[in-house]
Amino acid sequence: MGTRYIVNLKQKIVNPEKIGNIFESKEQQISSSRDLVDCTGKNVLIVDDGDVNLRIASKYLEQYNFTISTATNGKDCIEMVKSNHYDIVFLDHMMPDMDGVATIKALIATGYKLPPIIALTANSYTGLENEYISQGFSGYLQKPIDYRELNKIINSVFRDNVDKFNKEEVI
Repeated sequence: MGTRYIVNLKQKIVNPEKIGNIFESKEQQISSSRDLVDCTGKNVLIVDDGDVNLRIASKYLEQYNFTISTATNGKDCIEMVKSNHYDIVFLDHMMPDMDGVATIKALIATGYKLPPIIALTANSYTGLENEYISQGFSGYLQKPIDYRELNKIINSVFRDNVDKFNKEEVI
């Protein structure tokens, strides 16, 4: 037998937005490949000091047909951005030596035209997006990566811009 514990927790609802079906698989969250923007010919750079994080992010981004490059630190990221063209960069915030904020400040200081740079972070505090944007990031994505949030970012950067371009071209 054993001891029986009863715990009552008072919980305040801070966000009434529904989280969706928690029993739905990740594959079902993006219902089909037509929901994904085809980024064939687009280059993405993923910067993270964790090998597992690099592999996971790469796996998610493969679905969009990106040409994927990776770096494990801020210094390599800066060199890669200087010598290659990237259409989007996912940059880990917390890295040893040169963190994501120091890296983005160094990138901005180069004077190069930079692609959208999305902060990758395990932080989940409310209001972080504005903080990252004030540091120079274009947006942020929490780790572990959520398919829906990643898809929103990819759509806002690529599909919305493609639609805008096509509309301007027609006029």
